[in-house]
Amino acid sequence: MKYNFNKEVNRKESDCLKHDKMMDFFGTDNLLPLWVADTDFETPDFIIEAIKNRLSHPVLGYSYRNDCYYDSIINWTKMRNGWDIKKEWIGFTPGVVTGIAFALNAVSKIGDRILIQPPVYTPFFQLIDQNERVLVENKMKCDGERWNIDFEDFEEKIKDVKAFIMCNPHNPTGRVFTREELTRMGELCVKHDVYIISDEIHSDLTLYGNQHINIASLSKAIADMTITISAPSKTFNIAGLATSYSIVSNPELKAKLDEQKTKLHIEEASVLGAVALQAAFENGADWLDQCNEYITKNIDYVIEYVNENMPKIKVCRPEATFLLWLDMSGLGYKTEKLNNFIYKNAKLALNKGLDYGSNGVGHMRINVGTQHKMIVQALEQLRFAYISAGLDG
Repeated sequence: MKYNFNKEVNRKESDCLKHDKMMDFFGTDNLLPLWVADTDFETPDFIIEAIKNRLSHPVLGYSYRNDCYYDSIINWTKMRNGWDIKKEWIGFTPGVVTGIAFALNAVSKIGDRILIQPPVYTPFFQLIDQNERVLVENKMKCDGERWNIDFEDFEEKIKDVKAFIMCNPHNPTGRVFTREELTRMGELCVKHDVYIISDEIHSDLTLYGNQHINIASLSKAIADMTITISAPSKTFNIAGLATSYSIVSNPELKAKLDEQKTKLHIEEASVLGAVALQAAFENGADWLDQCNEYITKNIDYVIEYVNENMPKIKVCRPEATFLLWLDMSGLGYKTEKLNNFIYKNAKLALNKGLDYGSNGVGHMRINVGTQHKMIVQALEQLRFAYISAGLDG
């Protein structure tokens, strides 16, 4: 079946964060919304139909996650990533960030040092601060083509931390870490008795022939120290449902994680979330391949357009995700002036680079998981602002 990703969807006045909350975040709603990391594509019909079918039953009472639910995760993980997992390794979490919070409390205590790799997903910083841990940064470096791990710094800092929160594929840079990179990081964590909390929510959105590798699949020793958190929410645009899950093969480590969830009684199933996840993983392969192809074309268009028309802006081609990390440091603007340039002149709602760490200064994150028409409009607005500011001279 051929899916239509060009179909425009009016998301306004649907309690949509991306569209209906711009005033709260940007002080205006007269912006093109390319910020919140969900897509503007219709949730696939096979998921909608599965939900409708469940709603045909007149009772939405207490429920549980049946064997078909677990089998769908197991089969999808094997099919997409080549990792064999077991039912008893899988646990429910209301969301990926929530799952990371539970994992953080399962493997560390107040005052422990936690490593992350900026520029990275904003909630990582917040979780460490809000749970009274100590932030340790292994800043990634860009060589002009891609963002890379500073392994000399990583090897030094990993010696003195309790846990490492990893984002793979990496948000916002779009990196898909290689087997060699993952093995090196994993083995260093094992050597220094450091737990790995691996956010792999973007794992289905790999592009340009890149293959996602679950770090816990590399060896038993690494798996024993790893809590993997994932979800179909980004992939199939079902972030409004509770569809996240954890994978932990070490029984003792899983017991620690389960203890944190039990304290807050969050194990009860979301009826429609479970239905949506199962439908996505049982029927979504063809849809996903087409979606990733569409996203790839949007990315190619952005990179070509920016290179030809706004050479002072640099874009590293991502290896995954529908997010692009725009390096605008070449414009010569300080943070406030850059924000004004994007929000007031270009009239685009993008994410501030500084929110992803100090090495995000001079950058903006743009979401290209939308109709191509929207991308064309966004780039035209950006180019108009670029020319108006005299940057093309």
